[in-house]
Amino acid sequence: MTRTQWSRLGGVFGCLCVAVAAHSQVYDTNLVTNPGFEDGPASADGSTVVSPTGWNAIGSGTVVPYSVGGQFPSTSSPGPDDRGNQFVAGGPTAALSQLFQTIDLSSYATVIDAGGVGFRLSAYLGGFSTQDDIARVIIVWADSGSNSLRTDTLVGPSAAVRGGVTGLSQYWTVSGVPANTRQVLVTVTLSRVIAPYNNAYVDNVGLELTRRCDNIDFNNDNSLFDPTDIDAFLSVFSEGPCVPAEATCNDIDFNNDSSVFDPADIDSFLSVFSEGPCIV
Repeated sequence: MTRTQWSRLGGVFGCLCVAVAAHSQVYDTNLVTNPGFEDGPASADGSTVVSPTGWNAIGSGTVVPYSVGGQFPSTSSPGPDDRGNQFVAGGPTAALSQLFQTIDLSSYATVIDAGGVGFRLSAYLGGFSTQDDIARVIIVWADSGSNSLRTDTLVGPSAAVRGGVTGLSQYWTVSGVPANTRQVLVTVTLSRVIAPYNNAYVDNVGLELTRRCDNIDFNNDNSLFDPTDIDAFLSVFSEGPCVPAEATCNDIDFNNDSSVFDPADIDSFLSVFSEGPCIV
């Protein structure tokens, strides 16, 4: 996010932010309010602006039923299997439409600062035919003073990537939540390339916090998750010795769920190896 964009969004953490209550420590649950835009009314034909319930809006982003047809995705277009009845389009007038909500993560403070929390961000993003209107989902991790710590972004498909087909595809990313995070700003940005209608589309926005594996020096050689940890894990998995020979593989509860070397440990190892979250 550029300095100019952040300046425009600065007020969102304050007077424009959605009033989202602090969550207890709940993992693998979508924290986004009205993520599929099913709550509340929709525009009858996409030409009038009906902002989605639970989101603050700038521009002409509007909730559209999949049943409208015409230039819009239908129930048979590429998109989520659980798409429900509605999605959001960039709308009839604005070259740039944005939706915002802020999620309070202060109840996770201790475990976040210890590096114990990851996340999975996902959304269905798309567009119309051969037009290159683009949908993005941007999350800004911020401290208690609303200072930005890091930004993560999903960028939707161009017309070429979609093959000129109207519809939506799923995009996602996983990583760790930065230390000192106390809130996260979720922004949907719908950018028009070809006037007059902004045909960038979004549905099923998801942000889930995940528990991270907090002990990944598998062979206890004081080198965190290096190639010998991989060798050691695979060796122990095949009932072989620890690697290197002088090491001690004495922690085979990889995900620290008090269940020694079960299938979740294997899943967690593979996930962390691919820079994903822990799996319990």
